Amino acid sequence: MNKELRELLKRFNTLNTQFDEIKVDGDIEEVRKVADEMRDVKERIDLIKEDRNIELGELAVESRNTNTTVEVREMSDEEVEKEYESVFLRAFKKPSTLTSRDSEVYERVAELRAVPTATPYMQTVVDADGGFIVPHSVSTLINEYKRQGQFDLTSIVDVEFTSVLSGEFTYQTLADAQPMRKLIQWDDILDGETPQFERKSFTIEDYAEIIPLPRTLLQDSDQNILRVIAKWIAVKTLVTRNAEILNVINTTFSVKKPVTNIDDFKDVLNVELDPAFYPSAKIITNELGFNYLSKLKDEKGNYLLESDPTVADRFNILGKEVIKITSKTLASTGNLAPVYIGDMKEAIRFYDRGVYEVTPTTIGGDAFKRNSLDTRIIDRFDVIALDPEAVVACSIDVTFVPVEPVAPVVTP
Repeated sequence: MNKELRELLKRFNTLNTQFDEIKVDGDIEEVRKVADEMRDVKERIDLIKEDRNIELGELAVESRNTNTTVEVREMSDEEVEKEYESVFLRAFKKPSTLTSRDSEVYERVAELRAVPTATPYMQTVVDADGGFIVPHSVSTLINEYKRQGQFDLTSIVDVEFTSVLSGEFTYQTLADAQPMRKLIQWDDILDGETPQFERKSFTIEDYAEIIPLPRTLLQDSDQNILRVIAKWIAVKTLVTRNAEILNVINTTFSVKKPVTNIDDFKDVLNVELDPAFYPSAKIITNELGFNYLSKLKDEKGNYLLESDPTVADRFNILGKEVIKITSKTLASTGNLAPVYIGDMKEAIRFYDRGVYEVTPTTIGGDAFKRNSLDTRIIDRFDVIALDPEAVVACSIDVTFVPVEPVAPVVTP
């Protein structure tokens, strides 16, 4: 490798490490100074590369292996994941710089994530249409941003990660068992009822969108690019997944039982809901429903909704946890606030493919004529109904004023 290029690349790596160390707690002026110097060194590398037609990907590989080349197949999973982050960033900023080694790194990551080969992922011959798996570092950022956004409905349903695109399974339903008959000597033994089973199936679907981003994003630091990608994925996938989960919930529980007072809630828990789901039952509602519940009182005037002393920001009523979901996610219908009583994890299952695919381009679609960086994100999942008997769908007319029970009159 050219000595000048080697020195510049070494300097860039040093600055990049320094930037990571000071970006959070360091002096802001020092952070700006290091970032400016990184951009200057990067521009010098790009100019020399263009002048001498040297691939940046080859420089990165050579800088990592100045003495000996470690074969990709000999690297540990952690080493492959770490190297893949730089492959992802180069693929995002300039796919033409990718090398055959980068393709090998990708293939290792694809094996680790059990990625199917039916879609146009990056192959040995890389082109601008290749898709790239999101690195673990970006996945961590996505989860952080999700927690900062609106309510994630996958937290209240059953989630199963799958490495296959479709599947079927046998699900045993609840059924009333009859007692066995008394056997009299020499009598024939009669047939009894059998357990009830259903075949359930799922098919992973693709959910995708293209968002145009300014090309100036390519001039930002690697960490900033990762955060932009992660924040966008978090917002789009959270809204999309919530919408599909709600669609299955609304389809499964289209009829809602009116409840107005605490006795109605007792009737649902004690009679309407199958006893098998009583121990794990929760009460799920939105802000309007939660506000109504917070006003319910016993015959002595004590509020029935109580804070859980063992968990912050958790509330219980009738010994069951109340989960409050924002109305932006779980909307009311006019004056009727939705209330779901039971075990939603037994009622709804979310199959997560566990892989995001990112495909950037500056020349495809409308990107070329508007000078933008168009990035396509694909999320893969499916939502199915498991057992509708696990939840009783109810509604509260929030225009009613909760009526306090009358204390019984005790005569002397």
